Amino acid sequence: MSAEFLPFKSKHIGECAILYATGPSLNDFDVSLLPETPDVAVGVNSVIYRDDIKLDYYFCAHDVSKEKKSHPHRKINNETPQLEKIKSRCGDMQVFCAVIFDGRPFKDFFTEEEANDMGAITYALGSACAFQEDLAAGPMYGHSIVFPALQFLLYTGVGRIYLVGCDCGGGASYLTPGVKWSDNVKWNWHEFLEFKNDVYSEVEVISVNPQGLVGVFRDYITTEQGRDNVG
Repeated sequence: MSAEFLPFKSKHIGECAILYATGPSLNDFDVSLLPETPDVAVGVNSVIYRDDIKLDYYFCAHDVSKEKKSHPHRKINNETPQLEKIKSRCGDMQVFCAVIFDGRPFKDFFTEEEANDMGAITYALGSACAFQEDLAAGPMYGHSIVFPALQFLLYTGVGRIYLVGCDCGGGASYLTPGVKWSDNVKWNWHEFLEFKNDVYSEVEVISVNPQGLVGVFRDYITTEQGRDNVG
């Protein structure tokens, strides 16, 4: 399963990447406000519903239709099922879908059959494993779908990563910015930072309009509150 990552190793050496997560600040972002045009774009989860965001890669695991009925994304999923939305866009990007968690299928994940239906490369996540330098070696660090996407970008050799919508809002989303449905999410960003600095010290990670990540990486502000120059 993990060996399918091998063709992507060092594929984007020195390029600039952007990772789109689903936090509320995604609503305030426009890629034209960055000081450079990213070469590579990665999105996760409900970013798939943003047709205006062109993606090269997409990471998913949870299927909203299998999660609790109170999940705020159920409304958009009922209108257009997430699986169908992914399938409608998979011809323009490479999809990666986690189907295994801690060694077995997980009830809220897409099944392997569904992942195959969306043309995805499947992979495994683990709750106790470390961040991986070699993605072909075993399960990837879980806890948030953003972390597999970040590990993938580092694996491809990019030189700079802009984080957009990584708000650490306990589940607050650009689709329902006023709703917070998880109060006990553990965001292991400092563990990721330690891994990046140890293994990929030359890669620069920049938080765009950060909320919960203020001061963790380099901050870049595009809103009216002010701007930081990235050079």
